[in-house]
Amino acid sequence: MPQSTRSEIDMRWRAGSVLFVAALLAALGCAPTGEPSDAYGRRHGEGSVSLAGTSVLARMIEGMGGSVATWSRISPKLDEYDVIVWFPDDFDAPGLRQRTALEDWLANGANRRLVYVGRDYDATSQYWRDASKIRSPNQWEAANRLARARTTHDWRRNRESPEEQYARWFLLKGSGVPRPARRLTSNQGWLEDVDTSRTELVVGAQLDRPTRQDVPAPTAAVGGGLELPMERREWQRQRYFEKNDAQLPIAQVLLNSEHGPLVQRVTDNRWGNSELLVVTNGGFLLNLPLVNSEHRKLAARLLETCDVADRRVVFLESTAGGPPVYEQELEDTPPNGLELFTVWPIGFVMVHLLGLGLLSCFVLYPTFGRPRELPEENTSDFGRHIDAVGDLLAQTKSEMHVTEVLRQYHTAIKRESGATHASKDDGRAATKTSTSAESKQPPSSPS
Repeated sequence: MPQSTRSEIDMRWRAGSVLFVAALLAALGCAPTGEPSDAYGRRHGEGSVSLAGTSVLARMIEGMGGSVATWSRISPKLDEYDVIVWFPDDFDAPGLRQRTALEDWLANGANRRLVYVGRDYDATSQYWRDASKIRSPNQWEAANRLARARTTHDWRRNRESPEEQYARWFLLKGSGVPRPARRLTSNQGWLEDVDTSRTELVVGAQLDRPTRQDVPAPTAAVGGGLELPMERREWQRQRYFEKNDAQLPIAQVLLNSEHGPLVQRVTDNRWGNSELLVVTNGGFLLNLPLVNSEHRKLAARLLETCDVADRRVVFLESTAGGPPVYEQELEDTPPNGLELFTVWPIGFVMVHLLGLGLLSCFVLYPTFGRPRELPEENTSDFGRHIDAVGDLLAQTKSEMHVTEVLRQYHTAIKRESGATHASKDDGRAATKTSTSAESKQPPSSPS
């Protein structure tokens, strides 16, 4: 690539890295007490601002004219792309099934590129290491976070990474202690205009070129998670594939260090002009390392080797065990809302809420035994009227109001009772008067 083009790319992504740092500081609250995201090898979502994400590298590819997509399985859809960039979140070597499928992908197309990036890079520790160098009231807190990040990474690395693992593309030596790579060399022009004194590359697990002696015997397990015993015919097929079909692939070191190769180009006669690029770790490809301008130059060299301009690039994302392999593409089904249960942690919460809701329905709306008819309510029961009035008065929650209502009721009853008694007395008096008058009147004489 011409010098002017390289300068333009570096200037463009110098600005891009500044934007990434600004977004990262905003996400962390601009303080070393924040918790940076450590989602590894992800381009979207949390990975866009993650220390170990790939969003910055994806923007570099787009800036060079390539189109970028993301995929999470090895399937026939990968035939639509020219370059695969694989950041496995797995300290183990790739399995036989994944290697075979990806080698078939290389062999079935022209001028394809597969980039495999080793896992042994701790971006979180690098972040807290840089933060602990800044003099501030939170400097001790940053040092504590650094110690915790190192412990977490080393624990997972020691638990998952094998001491030595043959994977045909390379020989994984996972017991190496992370060491800074200070003496970089290249016979392919990778260090042109690169100030190696400003690089911060680290080499832990090594991905060396395998030899004939490293090829496992037919009765030995061939790595990448094949732990169950296999049938003899499968071992024979594997042995035939490793030794007789294509022999060992040829590896050429593009970027080297005093601790071993950092970038290798792997070719095979069966692949034609397609190539595999093996990168020891993401020390100059992930979001945080790309803040360093010298790392961006190395990343640009890798993208130039892949010739990503005007090509379709797909990021293959996977966790422990590698991506699943499908011989046929899965059918696309319209969304029905159940996809929500597959998203962590929403799915975990929704399942428990659904179970709690069903349990509540069983508790609140039970039906036991055969149905029966309830007795009809008697509408002529005056006691129910008294209870209803009492319930209405109780809802007022005012003792004074209830007392006043009762007083008015008793007054009205007393008045009504007094008027009734008075009318009855007047009637009796009138009857008595008329009776007395009749008794005093003299009897009439007979005619």
